[in-house]
Amino acid sequence: MKKNLLGIGILLLAAGIAQGSGDFKEVRDLDANAVSATRMIVKCGAGSLKVTGVDGADRVRVKAVIVVEGMNKGDAEKYLQRRLELGLERRGEDVVLKSHFNGKSRSLLSIAHENARVDLDVTVPRGMQLHVKDGSGEIRISGMEAGLDIRDGSGSMTIEKVAGNMDIDDGSGNILLRDTKGKLTLVDGSGSVEINSVRGDVNIRDGSGTLRIEGVTGKLQVRDGSGAIIIRNVDGDVVINDGSGDIDVAGVTRDLEIREAGSGSVKIRDVSGNVTK
Repeated sequence: MKKNLLGIGILLLAAGIAQGSGDFKEVRDLDANAVSATRMIVKCGAGSLKVTGVDGADRVRVKAVIVVEGMNKGDAEKYLQRRLELGLERRGEDVVLKSHFNGKSRSLLSIAHENARVDLDVTVPRGMQLHVKDGSGEIRISGMEAGLDIRDGSGSMTIEKVAGNMDIDDGSGNILLRDTKGKLTLVDGSGSVEINSVRGDVNIRDGSGTLRIEGVTGKLQVRDGSGAIIIRNVDGDVVINDGSGDIDVAGVTRDLEIREAGSGSVKIRDVSGNVTK
């Protein structure tokens, strides 16, 4: 009973602090020399991430918007001083951006204010490789020319106008990829996936959620757990392994092989090569 009362007391204290305080917001600008740098590495926790490749740029520039919900200015500044690690630095041929909150505080004040994030808006030279390790939050990437590697926990993802090989491992959240050039390897846990206009081979391993793929120039391989698969206009071979969900394929210039159809209906139209199922 004492434990229950203590827990209720902490919750009431947390609610009271949150109601009595506004949100704290701070903007920080970071900058690093990128002359002759070949790789941009981003390691970030909670918050959105936007990365844009820029022609002719010789520096990496970051606008970091720090938000701590329900905390006044004085408490928020102390909280960030203890908990936030945010920095941008040049390491040899790499430029490294880090943004995350360290550890867990045991204070009642921090228990009441765990909802903090850093939203990052990053501009980089277009020719740098991009490596991202992200915890949670929306990701938007555009204008990169040297490929990318993404390891993402949760949150939606939009990638467009990117060239070079792409290797993406995503936990959950909807994914949109369009107007890309290069081989795409995608491992997705859950959430819908939409791919439009990819010049290069595409290999997808998906857990659950609808897959819609259109306009691929290259070989397409799909291994899906559950959810509908919709494929349109592929200039290359198509191979499908499906667990459950409908399959709808139209407009394939070469062979179509359905190794496992799973459960659900199968519709096939306008396939120029052999169909095996």
